[in-house]
Amino acid sequence: MTDLAAPPSDDRGESATEPLGLHRDQRAQILPLVFFLGVAFFTSVVLVINTGRTTVGRVRAQNAVDAAAVSGATSVARGMNYVSSNNITTSKLLALVVLVRAFPDAIDMAQTTLDLWKIAAKAMHAAANTPWTAWLHAVATAIEIKVQVEEVILQALEAAHEAVASFLGVDDEDSGLIWLAMKGLHYLGQAIVWVTPVLAQVATIQVYRENVAPEEGVGWMLPIYPAMPACEGTFGDFYDMTRHWV
Repeated sequence: MTDLAAPPSDDRGESATEPLGLHRDQRAQILPLVFFLGVAFFTSVVLVINTGRTTVGRVRAQNAVDAAAVSGATSVARGMNYVSSNNITTSKLLALVVLVRAFPDAIDMAQTTLDLWKIAAKAMHAAANTPWTAWLHAVATAIEIKVQVEEVILQALEAAHEAVASFLGVDDEDSGLIWLAMKGLHYLGQAIVWVTPVLAQVATIQVYRENVAPEEGVGWMLPIYPAMPACEGTFGDFYDMTRHWV
């Protein structure tokens, strides 16, 4: 019977068939930890940078939206100011029509007053055998001079009125200069009401694009056609409302 040979042993006297003591080797044990920590650090850096860029982009976009909204609203408000100024000018022209048309009546009333002064002067001249006869004659003479001067002024004013009324065409409501001017202002106001929303939208898009740079994007007002809060009507409506006073 043959005996089996004993397994060889290493220099330290241990059996060669026994497993190596890997658990005793501590080299590179920190490497996995460093690897995972590096990945976590890199991920955190990327997350912080991405979050920062996103936040900056959102702030820039919000500022661009605010600036665009203010710009569009300002354009609409400016258009309303133009319409208001246009209406004020039209009202002034209409007031001029009222004034020119009322001027003959004012001249007639002034002439009636002068006629009464003439009657009073004649009554003073007719007074006789009174202690104040001389004084009454002096006052009557002064009144007559006053009446003559004012009659000359009234005649000049009447001639000037006729010239102004003829030039402005106050009585010609179809083709008179002042009426054509008021109609032109009416159509100008309508044009402003139509065009202003378009200009406001253009200003909104331009301001948004300038403020959102270097990013790209388009911003606009809603609704797409921001109609102005203006009352729609015709010149006839305006004229009919004031015809009684004109």
